[in-house]
This record gives sequence, C-alpha cells and structure tokens, in this order.
Amino acid sequence: MKRLLMLALALLLIFGCGPSQQGDTALTRDYRTGTQALVLNFLPNAPPSEVFDTDEFVIGIEVRNKGAHTVTDGTIYLSGFDPRVFGGGLSGQGFSNNQIRLDELPGKSFYNPDGGYAVYSITGRITPLQVNTYTPTILATACYTYSTEASADICIDPDPYSTQIKEKACTPSDITLSGGQGGPIEITQIEVDPTKNDVRLTFHIRNSGGGLVFDPGQLAECSPYSQRGITLEAKNTVRVDYVKVGIDRDISSECQPRGELKLVDGSAVLMCKYTYPTQQGAYKTPVTIKLSYGYRSSTSRTVKIIKTPT
Repeated sequence: MKRLLMLALALLLIFGCGPSQQGDTALTRDYRTGTQALVLNFLPNAPPSEVFDTDEFVIGIEVRNKGAHTVTDGTIYLSGFDPRVFGGGLSGQGFSNNQIRLDELPGKSFYNPDGGYAVYSITGRITPLQVNTYTPTILATACYTYSTEASADICIDPDPYSTQIKEKACTPSDITLSGGQGGPIEITQIEVDPTKNDVRLTFHIRNSGGGLVFDPGQLAECSPYSQRGITLEAKNTVRVDYVKVGIDRDISSECQPRGELKLVDGSAVLMCKYTYPTQQGAYKTPVTIKLSYGYRSSTSRTVKIIKTPT
C-alpha cells in the first residue's frame, strides 16, 4: 500500500508540474493573423428601428480591435442625419461635434488575445417633426492609422546556378503567405529570384479589409465633415516603413517604388534588391516588411422617426 501511494505521488509530480497543453498553445500562438482592424457595430436597438419624435433615444456603438496594431488616434464620426431634426442635441462621454475620440485600443497579443474592446453611448432628442416621418441612415465612420508587419524565412543562395555538385542547406523558392498578418493590408506572396550577386524580392500587397486605405498624413481629412476630404493622391497610398533582411539590415532604399506604394484595384507590388554581404553556402534568413497607412471603416443603421399624433 505504501509503495502504491509513493508511486501515485511520483506520477503526480511528473505530470502535474509539466507545462499544460493550453499554456504551450497560448505561448506559441501567432497573433499577427487575420485581415481586420477596427470593427464597428451598433448595439441592438440602439438606435431603435423606429422612434417617436418626442422620445429620447440612445445610439450605442461597440468597437473591437481585431488586428495586431494598437490604435491610439482613432475617431468615430456620426453623420447622415439632418442636424436641424436632431436639434434636441446629442451628448455622451467623449462625444462632441458629432465625433467620438476613441480611447487607446490595444491590438491582439499574448496578454490580450481578443484585442481591445470599447462601448460608447450617445443620448439624443429630436426636434418635433413637421412631416409624418423622417428616415435617416445614421453612418458611423471610424478613421485611424494602422500598420502591418509580415515576416518569413527565405533561402539565400549566393551561387544559385553552380554546376558543381555540392550539398546545400536550402533552395530559393517563392513564399506564399495566407491568413493575413493582423491588419487590413496584407502581404500575400514574396517572390524570391536569386542571381549571382544579389537576390530580388518581390512583395505582393493587397487591401483585404473592405475599407478605404489612405496616406496616414491625411487622417484629419478622413472626416465626412472635412471640406477638403482625402485627396486622390493620398487615396490608396501605403507607406513602406522598412524592409529588413536578417537581424537588422534595412534594404528599403533598394526598393522600388521607394517610400510608398500606390494600390491599383486594391493591390500593389514592391520590388527590392538584397546584395549578398559575403560569399558563403546557401542559408535561410528572415525577411521582415512593415507598412503603415490610414484606414477608414464604417457601419450604418436606418432609423424611422415618426411624428407623434396630436
């Protein structure tokens, strides 16, 4: 009996003190996945589908950060209604001039696997109608800056066309990236084309988030109330922050186009050149690309306002 008890305790120590399968999964999970950023939704019945013009109503908006980048400069704009009809005023915490300044919303991470979440509530009253019904579509527009970072291991072979028979650790090949990198702008493929002196890297980039991408320098112009609006030059523009090969070698100065990309039909291509630092055997090394951009996403709800019978 004593031996059985000691064996049971030993087994408990062996299996009970080991890392749990769930913990290992959380530690190794890649949170830079998906093609979403801020996602907006009106709360159920806020605003209601119908409301009398003498009733107070509530607009409730939930915001989720489903990407991997922390948003620190986000704003939600409410538009689509006649301010004279909403003359009773709209009010709420953080709300003024038909806009909500968002609190910081962290991206997905080990400590916050679902990303940031916030709810904003706005209360309003309607000016008594002079017509029987008024049916506006309330539009909630989110404007913010975001970034995408993608990494992959590529094979560097300084002697790709050698006729000598020698063993190599890897063979250069194109890399296909699927599932996104935690942002609406994603890198879908890296073409690897080796030569005797360098390797040509071609990055295929796509807007997969369903919203509008623009130069982050025009964030203020994203507002539906901006008289200028986002210019044609800024629309569909993505900045290239860096392209690194290995630990820290930035080759963005060897890329074309340099500095920024212009998306056409939602896609763009960035071509870079990496010159081999030394002659050595084939090896694998990481390549990392980071892009930054402004982004606009929206949601809407139609509300029927009914004149109160007299």
